[in-house]
Amino acid sequence: MIYKIVHNLCFIYKNNINKHVILSLLLHMMLAFGIFNTLKVKQEDNSIKLNFSTFLENKSSIINTQSKIENNFAKINNSSNNQDISIDNNQKIDNQKQEYVNVIAKELEKRKSRFSMAFAPDNVKTSVTLNITLDRNGNLKFYHINKNSGYDFFDKLAEKIVNCKRQFPIPPQEIADKALEFKVAIIFDSIENS
Repeated sequence: MIYKIVHNLCFIYKNNINKHVILSLLLHMMLAFGIFNTLKVKQEDNSIKLNFSTFLENKSSIINTQSKIENNFAKINNSSNNQDISIDNNQKIDNQKQEYVNVIAKELEKRKSRFSMAFAPDNVKTSVTLNITLDRNGNLKFYHINKNSGYDFFDKLAEKIVNCKRQFPIPPQEIADKALEFKVAIIFDSIENS
């Protein structure tokens, strides 16, 4: 019972109060509880006898509980640290992946400038969203249009932009082993050209 209370308190207060303070308070409470419950006072012939054997047994139980609590604190600390490290690593990978998506978007913009917009529909601002899959060397493995522009000219131009050079910049080492599937939009603006 006490162990469950300690476990729950440790979980609730693990970030708010110093763990050693909680441990100390709980151990003192347990010790006091154990002393008062195990020192059985018997009155025989007007003399008080203390049942020390029961006290020693419960003291051993308290020490075992103390070691369980300390182990629980160690597990909480380790899992908390591991979660923090895992979250930091995942955040770092997500950031690198987003930076790489930006590199791909810039590459597509650069490629777009090689194509003429002379026959584009007039006064249109639209985009084509592509799903792109690359290998670890930046080679195009697969692509498809996720969301078309509503204009056949821009959809075909987006395909030409992706296919004109099937090599993209090499991804960072940290994300090269991860799934290299990205969603990238190519924005077309024929309003500028009219």
